[in-house]
Amino acid sequence: MKKYICIILSAAIMISVLSFTACQKKENGEEKTTTSAATQTTRAATSAPVKIVDVPATTEEHMQMFNAALDFFELYCYQYTKAVKCEVSDVSVGSLSAASNASEAFKSIFGAVDKSNDYDYSTGQESFAENTIKSGFTSADIILSEAKQDGNDIILTVTFPNETNPSEKSGQLHKLTSEYVGVDKVNKSLDEFSSSAGSVSVSASDITAKVVLNSQDSCPKSITISFTERFSLSSVKLVQLEDSAVTGTSKTTVTYSNIK
Repeated sequence: MKKYICIILSAAIMISVLSFTACQKKENGEEKTTTSAATQTTRAATSAPVKIVDVPATTEEHMQMFNAALDFFELYCYQYTKAVKCEVSDVSVGSLSAASNASEAFKSIFGAVDKSNDYDYSTGQESFAENTIKSGFTSADIILSEAKQDGNDIILTVTFPNETNPSEKSGQLHKLTSEYVGVDKVNKSLDEFSSSAGSVSVSASDITAKVVLNSQDSCPKSITISFTERFSLSSVKLVQLEDSAVTGTSKTTVTYSNIK
């Protein structure tokens, strides 16, 4: 009898977990299986898709849906495309303008980039995992959330509080993406240019995450992280030029699409 009860409880727990982040990812009835030189790894597949009947209305429900979408990467996703676009504007370099490439150099330091990469679990599990977003967010981490239906899609938008000098070890921006530029990154980039700054200040605002889910099976179709950073540097030395203030603004968008 105890044996049967344990089996029933185990089955119930498994069904609950799969229902929470459910998305059918089998092809021809088979799970996705990949083989490396050292080990064979199977990506989990759910037993059935779960239809979203009601649009979540409360903050707690929003966060459950948000975390479930992020958990999808860890449990079920085996392919995705990650695109990063950072546009830098309003760069002021003061007396450093005597250097013809000063503005372009600081655009690079402030994170200007436009790139897109495809990730496949079967060919690079480490890079695959490093470029995804981890779940674990709570209602205490955000300032606003909303969900709405658009045809067969559920669009969930979560807004996070502003951050001053975002850290590479803590904070919501750190948990959302590695594509932001903090004080440490600015100083490291300055050093690569044989330059330095007496002080560096970075403020991040408009930090949002937008998730688009298929209401028919609850699978995430895309996840977009966006934020704005403002930089202020004092006593900047650029190669042989020095004692200038530098400011700039960057707007970054990180988009996950083609999620399978």
